[in-house]
Formats: sequence, C-alpha cells, structure tokens
Amino acid sequence: MFLVKDNGIGMDKSEHGKVFDLFYKVDESSKGTGAGLAIAKRIIEVHNGRICGD
Repeated sequence: MFLVKDNGIGMDKSEHGKVFDLFYKVDESSKGTGAGLAIAKRIIEVHNGRICGD
C-alpha cells in the first residue's frame, strides 16, 4: 500500500469527484494541464489498484 499526500491549494468537497477527470483544474490559471491525476488513476487501475480522493 502506498499513501501520497499533497500540499496543494485545496478544493471544496463538492469538487472531489472531479479531481481525477482528464484536464480538470481547480484553478484554470494555475500551472499544469490537469492531466496528472487522471493518468495516475489509469495506471493504478491497470495494475489492479485503486485510488481515491479522500
């Protein structure tokens, strides 16, 4: 089991379900493409793992 925690800007709980959507960004003006967590989720699921936002 791996546990990863970040120190990002945070987000409202109502947006938690969207965090793994491809190209989703909490703040459109922030750096990055919004693809990182979507890619990580797909890689983890291919290896029979699971990822959650809580």
